[in-house]
Amino acid sequence: MGSKLINDNKEHVVYETSVQHLLKGNLFDLREGKPTVGRFRFISCSALAENVVRVVECESLAQLDYSAISYIWRGNGIPDESFHLKVFTTSIPEDEEPGDPISIDILQLTCLAALANNSSYIWLDRLCILQTSRDDKIWQIQHMQDIYKFCSRCFILPGGLSWLCQLEEETAWLHRAWTLQESASPPTSDVLFQWAHGSTALTGLTSGKIMEIEQGRYAMIRLGDLLQAATVGWLLCASNKMKVDEARDTAIWRSALKRTSSRPVDMIFSIMGLFDVALNPREYGRNERQRATLDLAKGILRSGRGPIWILASLQGRFLPGASTIPAFPETSVSGKVAAEEPVEGITLGGGLAWTLRNTAASSLDDFGYLTMNGRFSAISTNGILGRRIPTYRGFEYWTVLMRIDGEPIEAGLLGRCGSVSHALVVGDIEHYMLTATAARGSKSCVAVVLLRRTQTEGHWHRCGFALVAPEFTENWQECEATIVSSDEWTHPREYTLEEWKEGQKLEEAKRT
Repeated sequence: MGSKLINDNKEHVVYETSVQHLLKGNLFDLREGKPTVGRFRFISCSALAENVVRVVECESLAQLDYSAISYIWRGNGIPDESFHLKVFTTSIPEDEEPGDPISIDILQLTCLAALANNSSYIWLDRLCILQTSRDDKIWQIQHMQDIYKFCSRCFILPGGLSWLCQLEEETAWLHRAWTLQESASPPTSDVLFQWAHGSTALTGLTSGKIMEIEQGRYAMIRLGDLLQAATVGWLLCASNKMKVDEARDTAIWRSALKRTSSRPVDMIFSIMGLFDVALNPREYGRNERQRATLDLAKGILRSGRGPIWILASLQGRFLPGASTIPAFPETSVSGKVAAEEPVEGITLGGGLAWTLRNTAASSLDDFGYLTMNGRFSAISTNGILGRRIPTYRGFEYWTVLMRIDGEPIEAGLLGRCGSVSHALVVGDIEHYMLTATAARGSKSCVAVVLLRRTQTEGHWHRCGFALVAPEFTENWQECEATIVSSDEWTHPREYTLEEWKEGQKLEEAKRT
């Protein structure tokens, strides 16, 4: 199948076959068309409507009006065995896990939705990337952010490519690494699902519209409207709505920690474009996620951003030696996150989410040591208060911090306590309403990292984090501190604020 010019924009047909040919059990093999490595490719919607699978190739994304598809490699399966008659498979390298068979019905339905929204082409990685070419894969990964950013819209198939799931059906789509970029980058994202009730509007606490695609069978809804109706998805929703880069970056990193991928290093490749960082996949092995994570973090700091990851996970694991960077969950080909320890952020109360802003100026070295320039002070912790506020997993402890001038203040202590001697301001915490609008609130507190001295001048162990009132840090002096590792967990005795104050009086009486 040689290439042929189809219009004046230098789009070439590089592969063409009939649907009937594929449904006879023949593989979709892009190699037969001799495509050029390092080109963008798309499926023609008008051709697919005529039961022809036609792949076109071009050099620029600006040449075509296209929609992209987001899905999961392994979906929920096909409950109706008759659908096996209408699926086909693609050629892949021998050492890779095969994805679900591709349903012609679902592919044609997506093209129908694209045409209805003025897109003549669709982009699907299984068909548009030369899966047997490592060079082409690397090039496509480097341009993945642009592919989704410049599409007209993204159609989300949360149950995979074999079967369109029902609206209430649980899938792993929200837990997969690549789907974060695929949903946060496009200007518009729609979720396709089975639906027999026609077009309708959402009512109640949320608003939105369900738009029928095929009468009595399928419909779609805007991703933002769907996530607004399901507050469990607030992180992803917020990352797509927030306009303040720092707030958006925080939401993206926290959301990424709840996802997993088949290859460890793909966790980093799947989000690097969202932070405007371009790592070369050729320079990393499939299991070199830690090195890629450090390089991503350094790239974020070089771009002028702050250490937006620093409060992303307070109860999970951290990278070995890099005590400020949370470790990503264990990898899997399909399914949800299965972390060894809880990977959970903090709940600051009520229906509010939070974000970290105005982070301290920072740099990161090759060992993962984070150097921060921020307001700094000697402090002391004086016990744990009697009450403990449960969060989704674990507990949020409360403690008493004391400034160097002896003034006590009650503060939320997050994560591990340890032997604290100093604190450094990380940034400001802002609240957001837990809705798709991600409405900004006012600054409610300041986040500080709790530190303990090491034997090296200027180097500190991270003992934990605390949230304090803004006035607590007003008179602190600017200082540079390098955080080299985390402290070991210690569980202090619990006692009340009144007990602590009484103890202070007794100590004062002894001294006099």
